[in-house]
Amino acid sequence: MFIPGRDPECEAVMKMSMQLSAGVIVGVLCLAPDAQAQSANSAGYEELQRAYQQAMQNGLPVIGQQTLRMAYEQAARNGLPGQQGQQAARVMPRGYSVVLVLGDSVAAGGVADNVPEAAKKALADMKDFLPYKSYKLLDAAWILGTDATSQLRGADDMVYSVRINSNSLSWAGTLWNVNFSLDHADAGSSRTSFLESQLQSAKRDRMALLQKYTEGHPLVKENAAKIQKLIRQVDEAHTDATGAARPIIDTSFSMNIGETVVVGTSRVKGDKALIVLLTSVAERK
Repeated sequence: MFIPGRDPECEAVMKMSMQLSAGVIVGVLCLAPDAQAQSANSAGYEELQRAYQQAMQNGLPVIGQQTLRMAYEQAARNGLPGQQGQQAARVMPRGYSVVLVLGDSVAAGGVADNVPEAAKKALADMKDFLPYKSYKLLDAAWILGTDATSQLRGADDMVYSVRINSNSLSWAGTLWNVNFSLDHADAGSSRTSFLESQLQSAKRDRMALLQKYTEGHPLVKENAAKIQKLIRQVDEAHTDATGAARPIIDTSFSMNIGETVVVGTSRVKGDKALIVLLTSVAERK
């Protein structure tokens, strides 16, 4: 849907968008600046919001997204409906609060007191879909901005890396698209290096012991058992590191600023599972 205006610059943007849309059905508009076009402005502005959201969902090329953005800014300069002479303020999140909890499907106990209130409410809203009887807080992190990383510490001192990338689905609204991933951090590779170093040291000890004692000597047998244990631990660490190359949680979703959502779960230790909750925090007024 196109509502022509009197601004040649805006009409040029509109034509460019048609060329760049690459088959994606979008609408770009030019808002007429005078009061007589107010009713058309209202309808056209709503169309622009829908067009931008559809373009993001359908994968409009970056240049096409920039064209839509230019059209929006032009509309703001001309005066949006109900905002005589005022520019529209883009609504952005100040950042994201990430909460990592451990759910247990066997041990009862409800939600731990130290779980943040927003996360408690989200877990309560999802109680019919989550098969867990208790929730224990593992860690929480504050991520400033819309594209950043952080780390969380889980059970058994396991370290996880969090990545968030988000973009607006509505220039004058609060709906944002969020790409979220939770991975194992580099702690696994550090553990592997440590165990390999311990194994090499044990093998050197064995060479020194065999210069003094026979294979049947208690010290040699003790050393041999230590070497076999370290070999198993190194193999397990390599297996864990290979599995860690795959994200634990990797998903995309939309959420409103101020909303808290359950991002996903990942089962650990049989009856337990990691649960990640995310809150989009509004800018301070």
